[in-house]
Amino acid sequence: MTELSFSPSIPGLSALGKLDPKESEMIMEYFTTQVLLLKDKELLQKTVREEKKLLVENAKLKKDISDLKILLTEKQQKKKAKAAAASKLTAPGSTAALSAPGTNPKPGPGRERDGRRRRERERVRRRERTKSESALEEEPRMDVSRLDLRIGRIVGVRYHPLAGALYVQEVDLGEPAPRTVVSALRHIPKEQVG
Repeated sequence: MTELSFSPSIPGLSALGKLDPKESEMIMEYFTTQVLLLKDKELLQKTVREEKKLLVENAKLKKDISDLKILLTEKQQKKKAKAAAASKLTAPGSTAALSAPGTNPKPGPGRERDGRRRRERERVRRRERTKSESALEEEPRMDVSRLDLRIGRIVGVRYHPLAGALYVQEVDLGEPAPRTVVSALRHIPKEQVG
């Protein structure tokens, strides 16, 4: 039995040196695996901590988003209310459009220009509103280039088991397996379809 030389500064290592080399190797392997397990555990704990931090940050961001949504809806409502009030003020015959008592009802040259400018701006706004509304209401045009048209050979035709007006067709398009197609061609005789 050979003795291993260990530093006497660490308690218990001198006893390890008196062991059989096989036993000391087994003990060293055990400690090595324990160290690796501890490192894995530390890494797992670190990822769990990071995950918790991310969850907290995610919750804060969700709250910020909901607060901003509320703020946005409030601003939109205020803007709508302001626009409605402005349209009432500029409407012909509204009481706000009439001049206040004691003021000069005749517009001067500067007031006349301001009135024309205001009316022109209102016309432009109305045109822009109708353009944007019509753009929203308008359906997008169909783009034929997006279609994938293919020609194939009908291999088999049978009646659809659940629908009386449909055929189930097997169509060979040059692919590994034929495609199954359901069509409303029951008005055509089965012999002519296949």
